[in-house]
Amino acid sequence: MDKETRELFNALVGEMDKLAERINKRFENIDMRFEKMDAKIELIYENLSHEINACKLDKDTLVLLVQKVNEIDERVNVLEEKQKRRERFHLL
Repeated sequence: MDKETRELFNALVGEMDKLAERINKRFENIDMRFEKMDAKIELIYENLSHEINACKLDKDTLVLLVQKVNEIDERVNVLEEKQKRRERFHLL
């Protein structure tokens, strides 16, 4: 290899090294962005899990409240019926 060819070859290798460094930096930046996105996604997932659990608890609470209202309604109906019977009995 003559001197000019060697210099040209070395210059090309140097440019390829610079290009490889820039590409590696870009990949590192992309990796960092993905890591940040993963952390945000994990946080969002945790928040959504808490919200879902809270909704389930709210639903269970509402079911219990509806059951209690129905029980009280039945008791009121029984008491009203007893009251009506007493009133009818007293009228006789």
